[in-house]
Amino acid sequence: MLTLIKHMILFPLILIAGFYTGLAYEPETPAKPETLEQTPRLTGEVFVTTMQADGSPYLHDDWVKGDLKLRDSTLVEGQDFRYNGYLDELIWRQPRTLQSIKINKETVSAFTLYPNEHDTLVFRNINIKPWYESDELNLYAQILYKDEVTLVAHQRIRRTGETHRSTGGRIIARPRIEHDPVYYFVMPDGEAREISRKSRRAISRLFPDHRREVRSALRREAGRIDHEADLINAAHIINQLDIAW
Repeated sequence: MLTLIKHMILFPLILIAGFYTGLAYEPETPAKPETLEQTPRLTGEVFVTTMQADGSPYLHDDWVKGDLKLRDSTLVEGQDFRYNGYLDELIWRQPRTLQSIKINKETVSAFTLYPNEHDTLVFRNINIKPWYESDELNLYAQILYKDEVTLVAHQRIRRTGETHRSTGGRIIARPRIEHDPVYYFVMPDGEAREISRKSRRAISRLFPDHRREVRSALRREAGRIDHEADLINAAHIINQLDIAW
């Protein structure tokens, strides 16, 4: 997944961990090795899932190296994480016990995942208010393009149906889950406008006060809008318009 992020604020993250071995020698006292290990102090609970489904609840099935910033400004680097898009939770592999820990979401400000040497995925823990909802939604949103009008993605994994299999003369039903991201334009006042359909017309309707200008610019500079990369390009075009949002 290639991600273009403009004016993205990168979060410098520092690993609070170290390994030190020292040998102290005194003529009267035999030398004793001393080892000090520090593990990041992250709050959460042991995560055990018994869910059996067709499909994966994780954005990446394998553990992914990542960095974490907590709301108290604690910075943690180089840990193993998995983002569970079905629950919208960040799972951490505790380095000493190798247990899976569901990080307390209230403590998280942002995290960054590095699934490979080319991609960097930046997530923020944000509250957004879709214009059709009375209450705010709290979610981990991937920042795809940051500007006055910011494009974010909720990398949602949801249940789409059931599959049935015959085992030992019995029919076993399993939920079927699939990656189905939801994209939002977040306005300067924090209002989130969900992109219900990837098309120039649907996007221009999200800006009723400037619908004509947005649609004209997208027609002139954007091709078909079918994929995430096309949405990122559309966000770039929209932010180039001389409009006071």
